[in-house]
Amino acid sequence: MTKPIDNTNTAQYQQISSRKAETGPMADPTSQDGPPAGKIKNANLSTDTIQLTQGAMLMQAVEEQLAKVGEVDGARVDAIRGMIESGNYEVSAERVASKLMLMDNYLPHEK
Repeated sequence: MTKPIDNTNTAQYQQISSRKAETGPMADPTSQDGPPAGKIKNANLSTDTIQLTQGAMLMQAVEEQLAKVGEVDGARVDAIRGMIESGNYEVSAERVASKLMLMDNYLPHEK
């Protein structure tokens, strides 16, 4: 998969370039050469591309899914913890088996 790198942050780039011109490590404060700070024009910005590996694309998909997950319901966790500690938590074997089968659908299988 190839994704283009666009120049949507051109204004931000100009600000950074301007700051580098003013305070960058190569800046000579006594030099009068070059454009004045804040007057730097866009360099010839090109559109580059990157190619993501399968692993990187999978990681990106996982991050997107995690972003959709809501916050942990602390009250529910505490209630279940209390039920387990008191011995009142019952496990449904059918429900566990069903969830395991659903989870198996998401795992890679060799062909």
